[in-house]
Amino acid sequence: MIVGLAIVTAATVALQTSAATLYVSQSSPNPTPPYSTPETAAHNIQDAVDVATGGDTVLVAPGDYGVTNQINVTNAVRLQSTDGASQTFLTGNAVINQGLWCLAISNALAIADGFTLRRGTEDPGGAILVGGTIQNCNFTNFYNSYGSLVMSGGTVSNVIVAYIRQPGGNAVSCSDSGLITDSRILCTAAIANGTGVSLVNSRLQNSVISGGPNAGPSRGVAVAAISSTVVGCTISNNFNEGKGGGAYLQDSLMDRCIVTGNTAAYGAPGYGGGGIFETNSVIRNSLVVANGSTIASGDPTYGGYGGGVYMQGGALVNCTVSENSAFSFPDAPGAGGGIYVEGNGTVTNSIIYFNTLSTDSSSSNWFNAGPGVFDHCCTAPDPGGAGNLTQDPQFLDLANGNSHLASSSPCIDAGTNQPWMAGARDLDGNSRISSASVDMGAYEAPPASMLSIIHSGSNVILRWPSAGTPGLVLQQSSDLTALESWTPNTAPVTDDGTNKSITIPATNNILLFRLRSP
Repeated sequence: MIVGLAIVTAATVALQTSAATLYVSQSSPNPTPPYSTPETAAHNIQDAVDVATGGDTVLVAPGDYGVTNQINVTNAVRLQSTDGASQTFLTGNAVINQGLWCLAISNALAIADGFTLRRGTEDPGGAILVGGTIQNCNFTNFYNSYGSLVMSGGTVSNVIVAYIRQPGGNAVSCSDSGLITDSRILCTAAIANGTGVSLVNSRLQNSVISGGPNAGPSRGVAVAAISSTVVGCTISNNFNEGKGGGAYLQDSLMDRCIVTGNTAAYGAPGYGGGGIFETNSVIRNSLVVANGSTIASGDPTYGGYGGGVYMQGGALVNCTVSENSAFSFPDAPGAGGGIYVEGNGTVTNSIIYFNTLSTDSSSSNWFNAGPGVFDHCCTAPDPGGAGNLTQDPQFLDLANGNSHLASSSPCIDAGTNQPWMAGARDLDGNSRISSASVDMGAYEAPPASMLSIIHSGSNVILRWPSAGTPGLVLQQSSDLTALESWTPNTAPVTDDGTNKSITIPATNNILLFRLRSP
């Protein structure tokens, strides 16, 4: 036993002492391997990275580090700036057609943290990531033809990508179960074709993607997702002459997203979708607002199709699609100012209202090219199907961009519950079902106050609904700061079938009440 303990202790000590900190500074007086002090810090990053081994940290002082032969990180090293991305620059003077990037990471445990990567005298790519993590970094003014960021697996977190759309390619490419989270991908200039974010078998979440709004020669979808997941994102202000102004989804899931201010041209059946063009994908809990599908340049034969969403199969579930538009002319007809449905597309629990088509009011909100199905939706005219409403959904303040439901909305509790809703959240992050039935649209209306207090002479009546409250216990306390002070109220409960209530004497003391599962 003693020998075994000695072996474990030795291994532990070796593990604890193996990780080292190495330094990089352009102003160090005596750069000397292994660069273990600020005074002996390496002058360039690659020298320190080459000396570092698994578990080591390479700390980089502020400065502009010109990159002519890409920085290669092949070990499980943490490459970190001391003062953040605003002070530490990797300026690319390498050439991408020679296969060079500013930064290349090929170890699943490697981390790069706190740099600004930018285009210099040449046109390199930004970073290529095969596993590993890039976080708290900026990518500035790379052409998307070369790529700001290419990922095969790995994680990118809290980065800002400001790219130039020229000419073709993807600003960010993510495949093989890669994750992009809490980031901003922004088109700063749109000169030619190109895609903002391309996903294949990957995930994009909690991010903002703002595309290129220019018409004419500049086109490309802001987000293209194949067999991927897009969650909690805002996709806005993009122009594409093709499929999807904001997003193109194929065999993918979009959940809790806002898609707004995008435009799709190249009108014809099989093209369009000002906000989203989807094929066999699921869009749910999302707001699709103020997008447009317009005509192509030249002498168009067709108008716009699907101002908000163009569906080829797939499902639109608990979404709000409003204030979108499609252009239609007598000699260039379009269809579906809100949504255009073809194949076996299903539309469920969704609000499609206040959309426009320039010449045909009957399909301002929707057009069903067949055999799409509408189920428990709020739209006009009635598309046929179960549980549909045609009344005004009564948004709180649509003129100022508030698409939440007013308390008098007919869409409250008017949807049909589905298994995925258990534990799911709406666009605001609230529980998807707040009462017996789900609401229509992207937002669940907050439940009315469950517990009310009514003064009655010298007594106080506490009342709560009978429905949906079996097993709840009324508790009381005089001190919110003491959790143990909550105790069950012992007054007898009356149930008239609609409400439960108790009556207790009024008092000058502060008493707090709550309903709680025992």
